[in-house]
Amino acid sequence: MKLYVALLLLRLALVFSSGYIHPDEFFQSPEITSSDIFGLQQTFIPWEFADKQNPCRSIVPPYLNSGIPFLLSKLFLGESNYAGWLLYLPRIWMFLFSLVMDWAAFKLSKSLNLSSSQTLAVVSSSWIFLLFLTRTFSNSLEAILVTLVLVIDPFLVGGDGSKSGVRGWWLGFIISLGIFTRFTFTFFFFPIGIYIILRHYTFVQTSYTKRNKTLSWHQFIASLIKFLLPTLFGFLLASSVLIIIDSLYFGSLYFLIGEEKATIHDWSKVLFSPLRWANIKGKITLTPLNSLLYNLDPKNLELHGLHPRWLHIAVNFPILVGPIALIVFIELGKSLVYLYRLFSYNSRHSLPQTLITKFTLLGVIFSGLAFLSLSPHQEPRFLIPLVLPSLLVSVPHFTGSKYKKILIPVWFLFNLSMTILWGVLHQGGLVPSLLKLQDTLQQQNDPLANQHVTILFHTTYMPPRFILGYPSFYSFPFELELQDLGSPSSEELQQKIKALNDNGVIYLVIPLSEVKKSGDALRGCSKVWGYRPHLITEDFSSFPNDAELQVYKIDNKT
Repeated sequence: MKLYVALLLLRLALVFSSGYIHPDEFFQSPEITSSDIFGLQQTFIPWEFADKQNPCRSIVPPYLNSGIPFLLSKLFLGESNYAGWLLYLPRIWMFLFSLVMDWAAFKLSKSLNLSSSQTLAVVSSSWIFLLFLTRTFSNSLEAILVTLVLVIDPFLVGGDGSKSGVRGWWLGFIISLGIFTRFTFTFFFFPIGIYIILRHYTFVQTSYTKRNKTLSWHQFIASLIKFLLPTLFGFLLASSVLIIIDSLYFGSLYFLIGEEKATIHDWSKVLFSPLRWANIKGKITLTPLNSLLYNLDPKNLELHGLHPRWLHIAVNFPILVGPIALIVFIELGKSLVYLYRLFSYNSRHSLPQTLITKFTLLGVIFSGLAFLSLSPHQEPRFLIPLVLPSLLVSVPHFTGSKYKKILIPVWFLFNLSMTILWGVLHQGGLVPSLLKLQDTLQQQNDPLANQHVTILFHTTYMPPRFILGYPSFYSFPFELELQDLGSPSSEELQQKIKALNDNGVIYLVIPLSEVKKSGDALRGCSKVWGYRPHLITEDFSSFPNDAELQVYKIDNKT
């Protein structure tokens, strides 16, 4: 247990790490909610949310993983001058959410007849737990919801299904929220749903057998419908609420209070005027359906990159779980052989709970990999919900396997290297440079008042604008403009700087390796700040000597 506590503290410490994993951490959550709550400008709203006619993502998940901490911050802290809280508060909030995964691992370890302390040690040592789950990805929230379904399942963690009413309501609520978070949630839930139906059949069959009665199919169907009614009601209630919230947020649905149009931002008016709720206009927005239809069109997927169908299995899954991937594939093969023999011999003996739980977890892994591999667009983070099930079925290999002396050090080195790569090195200077620029701009109160400030980003990932906190976190007025230049040549950079001549204050954020290629483009410019380490995976040759991100103030007479 001491090891688990140490790893938990490390997870909390990594909340403040500088590594930049993927733009969606920022642009599909805090970039949106900070703009709504704090009135920030210059934020970048991604296409999933920008298309008000056919939005592909629900606004509820972003508010769950970053909006709530922002609202609490605004309520109790006000709009302080330190915009860094915009970065760290959602991560701390997600750290608290990640504890749900730990609790679920503890509960499921009992069902698998595993040592809870050993299970927690293995699970919490994963780089996904250390790093990814504390970031505001929709995939992280999806993984938490899949895990909650596993624990709330009325059979899986030791229940007999006889008192599933309250759990059924919660199950329906979580299924709905999972689908509205990412429609791919259904792929992970599919084997769990099949398992619930089969276990209910076994439960009802046993009940009839004890009474010397024969269970007919229509009796089973009637019993199943009655059993699933709480889940269905919970799902419909939650879905109705989520549809209304999305429809109000994106403007397809609105209330009229008198002749005044009230949107979701005027919720208090609507809440305290219940007699006027019937004055509703517009149409509903189904964000999961929009997302599904968008992803079914190959032309849309081409815009995001097409990959071979085997990428998830051969590359992406091993990226997430390292040596565990091989163990999972072996366990999947063994389980399929076991089940084939079981059905071939028409065996009627009941399986022990440990095997049932294990097969369900393997079913989640198999279903997730199979369905997601059908799509030609594949990224490792899509498989995040498979990490906990994979770790749970692999725990015995860390404790009782003859290969544990090899597995444990390989597992340690894999997670150490991935944590350092993605938590420290990868684009490691970009977020600190934004925090530094925010602090620099705040300190130049008088010189910058009423001026135009331009910040150029050269050969970096997309800079999350919300970290600058403009304009709400500044006590003086000025104009701010951010430009993501991509990777221009030295001539293009020089032309860009000349085009901005006499245009107020200009800052340039650029890797050291690109500074050395810039020639005369930066002549007369002064270096303000530099940060190491900053790894550009597209240019490994710059590491380690030139692994620095620098900030320059450009003389507009250059």
